[in-house]
Amino acid sequence: MNKIVLSGLTICLSLLLFKPVNALDFRVNQLPNGQAFSCATCHVSPQGGGARNAFGWTVESEFLQQGNVVWGPLLASLDSDGDGVPNGVELQDPYGQWMIGQPAPGNSALVTKPGDNANHPLQPLTLHFTGMNPHIGQLLWVRVVDKSSGHEMGRVKSAQVPGADFDLALPALIEGGSYRIDFWADHNGNGTYDSPPTDHAWRLSAENVVGDTEIDFAHNANFTDIGWDYGLTVNFSGMSPVQSAIVTVRLVNWDTAEELSRLTIAPATQSSYKRVLGGLIPGIKTGLEVFADLNHNGRYDAPPTDRSWIRLLPAIAGDATYDFAYDNGFSELEWKALLTLNFHNMETHVGQMFELRVIDSDFAEVVWEYSEEELSLPEFTLTAPVLRDGGNYRVDFYSDANENQTYDSPPDDHAWRIELDNISGSQFVNFNHNINFTDIDFPVSVENGDELKPLGFELGTNFPNPFNPSTVIPYRLEQSGMTDLTVYNLRGEKVANLFNGHQISGAYSIEWNAEGLATGVYIVRLTTDAGSRSLRAVLMK
Repeated sequence: MNKIVLSGLTICLSLLLFKPVNALDFRVNQLPNGQAFSCATCHVSPQGGGARNAFGWTVESEFLQQGNVVWGPLLASLDSDGDGVPNGVELQDPYGQWMIGQPAPGNSALVTKPGDNANHPLQPLTLHFTGMNPHIGQLLWVRVVDKSSGHEMGRVKSAQVPGADFDLALPALIEGGSYRIDFWADHNGNGTYDSPPTDHAWRLSAENVVGDTEIDFAHNANFTDIGWDYGLTVNFSGMSPVQSAIVTVRLVNWDTAEELSRLTIAPATQSSYKRVLGGLIPGIKTGLEVFADLNHNGRYDAPPTDRSWIRLLPAIAGDATYDFAYDNGFSELEWKALLTLNFHNMETHVGQMFELRVIDSDFAEVVWEYSEEELSLPEFTLTAPVLRDGGNYRVDFYSDANENQTYDSPPDDHAWRIELDNISGSQFVNFNHNINFTDIDFPVSVENGDELKPLGFELGTNFPNPFNPSTVIPYRLEQSGMTDLTVYNLRGEKVANLFNGHQISGAYSIEWNAEGLATGVYIVRLTTDAGSRSLRAVLMK
């Protein structure tokens, strides 16, 4: 993980005058716009000692090195006070790029306290609805999403549309940002979102907002399928054993292991708290995975070194709540670290096609892809939960500078490559536009000019999943050949070989009995002459 260690320029005067045993040398001027704060901002006592507030507790728990504050992208990305606004945004350095000796970004007089969830920079958005007669008495949902990061800034639900004309307001905007506003009326009255015209849904935009923002909306039939998902409120309790650790929680599609959403939580000042994740989709079996970095090394280590759990959520039909209580029933997870790519100064390419892919260099495998027909913003963030510890990756991307809708070698198109070697934990990359182009041969080859081709076989989802103690694994071969079906634990150790030999093309299913194995996640790998595929099977006793 990239970190910037900032050595001290100025020590708080209060610390020089009064320094209890438990006080630490928090250098105020080591944070962007730090001069706007006194030591009392992060300490309860005016003298700087005693307990810290939420932001101070985050710093003390994870971001001190020899008494100096470690300011960087990770600390900037956390929301210490849980007000929905990351520390970096509140300190006017959203990407954690500021270094000591540089001018403090923004206007320090406008910076709010990152440890005070009653004090945040969110500006109100007011929607003036007119002509909503068709929806009087119906449920209405509104959400606001930051276009640059995809981060949901806020949502509000009206139990029923009160009349033809009404106002709806929520604090959700940050000065200078650009947002999309999605909203829908439950026209068929079933309580959940259905694509138009079954329900009526719309999308508006707010660009480069300044101060309070008001938008007029008159009912119309120009509907947009906004792909609504729902929120899961997780009520954490008894978390004192990991109270000083960064906790990451994510939702996954139980059958495919695809990540639906992720939230990284700063060290908590209390043992009980709640957080909200998006990504709940009705009809999809959903798992909740929780990982606490107890040894503070920034990466996932299997229990008991770190603490991790997996839970299968009950079926949902909308927003839901889940009570998660700390216990010693730890689960080993198939954890992937997060890659965060922050793009800056891309004005030259706004309106052009933009494509990107992340390649696992060790296996010559594309693990994540992104494309946009017309790049909409000069500053934006992409996130991909694809990194394995110790892995080597390259990120290839280009903008279609000559606008012929296909990749051409630079300088006709502008292309770049970022290499990430020997990964340990989540990675943050700040990319600033430059003319140091690289011919990435996009998207023809991964290695040696070979095109990506279908593998010629399928590995189906085992059923049931989770299971105890038996499950059935289906697969299909499009051509005859050697076939191997093996089960591994998350340490890569073989626990069962279900088949090894020659098979003709066709559909197969094999039952696996895991009697005698411990509760946890297992990897079932199908290997043929054409390649291999894997799935997660969860044994829960």
